[in-house]
Amino acid sequence: MAKRNLAELKIPAASEFIPVAKRVATTLGGQLGFSLVDLDELTIALTQACDSAIAARDQPGAGGRRRPDADRQRDAVGEA
Repeated sequence: MAKRNLAELKIPAASEFIPVAKRVATTLGGQLGFSLVDLDELTIALTQACDSAIAARDQPGAGGRRRPDADRQRDAVGEA
């Protein structure tokens, strides 16, 4: 199996970070030659996926685990 060059983006599971993920995805998609329609569809799908992940995190008993310090860290990042 050929080794692939992969990158991973980890951001807090908070809606205010969705624009960061969208910017990264559209930049990479543009560099890979995606059409404008494809980039638009990518950002829509990414937004839906992020919204679903955030909602799942907030569902009690749904397997989403919210770290006790998540709000404190989110507030600290927002102040920076």
